[in-house]
Amino acid sequence: MISRALKPAEVHTSDALTELARFFAITKESAQMCPMFSSYIDQAWHTLICTPDSYAQFSREACGQILGHHESLGEGQIPWVSDYEARFGKLSPLWFADAGGTVDQTAYAAYCATGEVFHSWDCTPATDDDDD
Repeated sequence: MISRALKPAEVHTSDALTELARFFAITKESAQMCPMFSSYIDQAWHTLICTPDSYAQFSREACGQILGHHESLGEGQIPWVSDYEARFGKLSPLWFADAGGTVDQTAYAAYCATGEVFHSWDCTPATDDDDD
């Protein structure tokens, strides 16, 4: 059981960027689609994209190439979670935070209990070939 809720004051953009870098690394290594399901981490991604030189450096350091941001609506099981866990351990509660930084404790508890994530998404990383 989750002992306390993370509040917006307890989540930080730097932590979101750490998670985004991990997501990029998993994306590069994965043969499957890697939907971005976290509104909070996606917001950090959008902010970073607004400074192209910084974004290019961040992306290259995270995964060796520049990943774009591709609109892709969907929902279901997030397929890359086990790959993430094998490399980095359990997902951070940040993955379950809304754009304002409030963690959905119910969704996070379900993930902690099952190791699976079922969620909606509205984007995925894109290569130069399919970038929007």
